[in-house]
Amino acid sequence: MNPNDNYGANNQGGAGLTGPAGDPSSAGYPYEGANDVLNNSTYLGEIAVAAPPKQAVWPKWLAIILGGIAVLAGLVFVVMSAASDPKPSIVSDAQSAYGRAETLATLSRNFRQYFDSGELRGVSSEFQVVLEGFQRNVEVILEANGVKSPAAPKSEADYLAELDQKLKDARILSTLDRVYVSEMTYQIEAFRALLFGLEQKLTVIDHREFISTAYEQLEEMNVRLNRILLN
Repeated sequence: MNPNDNYGANNQGGAGLTGPAGDPSSAGYPYEGANDVLNNSTYLGEIAVAAPPKQAVWPKWLAIILGGIAVLAGLVFVVMSAASDPKPSIVSDAQSAYGRAETLATLSRNFRQYFDSGELRGVSSEFQVVLEGFQRNVEVILEANGVKSPAAPKSEADYLAELDQKLKDARILSTLDRVYVSEMTYQIEAFRALLFGLEQKLTVIDHREFISTAYEQLEEMNVRLNRILLN
């Protein structure tokens, strides 16, 4: 036998055990490192099929409560914003002051001719001038706040009618001078209180000066009226 034939036979038998080119994996038997590959494949497969974590879901009742709180907070913000805006309050006070100045000026104009005291007629005339000047300044303040035509509160007409009747009765009783002075000193103090509140709300310097000037002029009128009352 040719020795080369035995060599070939042995070589073929080896191929059946070890696989082509000596690759042990082709023989169908486990080889070193095979378990590691299988384990890694199993782990990766578990990661691929694992369900994503569920997000936390709030109970419906909790969502409703939180939504209600948010809406309530918004309403509170709107109300506070409106309340913090001084413009409506300025307009209201300025309209009231304008109407009261008109009332007092009308009374002075209508009853001055019936006064017995010449001094009182003079003070009443100056008082009317102060009030009318004040009204012109209030018109400026109102226009700056979006009101072109000042309008007194509806209740002011009733108040004028009440004071007018009071002075008419005093005239019949021949006590017009005394009643007029007494009434005007009271009205001036009440009017000055209204002006003080208005001045505190104004932010424009010129507007504040309008009010402070009228405040001082009214104080002077009151001093002069009280002097007449004491004589």
